[in-house]
Amino acid sequence: MDFTKRLRSAFSYKPKGNYKSDISDPMLINVKLLKEHNVNCPCKSIAIPIGIKGNKYQCIKCEKQLLGMSYNFGDRDITDQSSNTLPKNANQLIDMTYYDDSVNFLKNE
Repeated sequence: MDFTKRLRSAFSYKPKGNYKSDISDPMLINVKLLKEHNVNCPCKSIAIPIGIKGNKYQCIKCEKQLLGMSYNFGDRDITDQSSNTLPKNANQLIDMTYYDDSVNFLKNE
């Protein structure tokens, strides 16, 4: 590659979007939660939680399903038999309406 092409490619670099900039966007809240609660896949990618509650994960690269730690991104209540029955903040709840958009964002990141 000659010098001019390298120089052009250096100046044409566009940084990836900063998803931390808008914390009120439900899709970006989902992205943050999914990135914080993932497991490693054998293909060296990340496997994210499937659904609101459970222990199943799916790789964003090879789509293999894995079992991992239990998670609950829904509201807590007394019937959960959990010692922690306090309500969660909005940034701790996953919005399934934006789940697919969040997965696509992670795949393209």
